[in-house]
Amino acid sequence: GPLPQNGLWWNPGESGRGYAIEVLDNQIIMGAYMYEATGVATWYLATLIQQPNGAYTGFLNRYSGGQTLLGNYKAPGSITAIANVSLTFSSTSVGALSLQTVDSGVKRTIAIERFGFSTPPFAPPQGNFQGGMWFNPDESGRGYFIEAQGDQVIIGTFMYDSSGQPTWYTTWGTLQNGELVSGQLLSFSGGQSLD
Repeated sequence: GPLPQNGLWWNPGESGRGYAIEVLDNQIIMGAYMYEATGVATWYLATLIQQPNGAYTGFLNRYSGGQTLLGNYKAPGSITAIANVSLTFSSTSVGALSLQTVDSGVKRTIAIERFGFSTPPFAPPQGNFQGGMWFNPDESGRGYFIEAQGDQVIIGTFMYDSSGQPTWYTTWGTLQNGELVSGQLLSFSGGQSLD
């Protein structure tokens, strides 16, 4: 199948939930940001391996017990497989995410596509800017996904709240001098859950 583009993906009919995808050889690292059934923000992470049929498969995992936004480093305390995942792509910017939850066996397929947020959409990044998944290898369990389109930048953060539950924050802004973006970190709630 086609090699998907790195970046933010979503289903336009399900705003508020999305997927950060980075292709590394025959693997995809996918961060999924969405909400618990209670409406609280949560995230999951998957390392998906390409199969002979072109699909990328693996487990969607939930991490807990790790470092808060401004707290001292704390490794995540647990990792739980939430769903079996299969990602397939009909083009470099259109795909399907198939999930089967581990606990209830509920199956769902979500049409996904690249999220274009610049004007025009998908403008090449300006300046000295390297997007993708970022983390401190000495502080596992917390990370960032950064994407620039033109002079617009979105930064998603994946970490934990004070009770150790996974949460995410995001900001977007205009790239200044080709190397700086600043904005308020925002927290969202009440959106679409996994199933």
